[in-house]
Amino acid sequence: MKFDHRHYVPCLRWKQGEYQALLRLAETVKRRLTPLIEIPELGWDFESGEETKTIDEHLKSFSARVRKKWQQRECFVDLNHIASSARMVDSSTL
Repeated sequence: MKFDHRHYVPCLRWKQGEYQALLRLAETVKRRLTPLIEIPELGWDFESGEETKTIDEHLKSFSARVRKKWQQRECFVDLNHIASSARMVDSSTL
């Protein structure tokens, strides 16, 4: 990846307004930016005291939405909101 000081790198929490805005940008604008997308934290069900999704389900829905909204363009992905202890079904780490 090569870009200069005119290339924009927005940091996105990947909330609905942000990914919809990214989707609606003109192609000329999309070529001038590379988003840093934060994977949102896993949801929590306070009644059951458990996470609402497994890490596998969470990453699958996240990656599907990135592909749908940003297609095959390059982006940076931030794992800061995912626990370092999180394990996928096959026991791999993030």
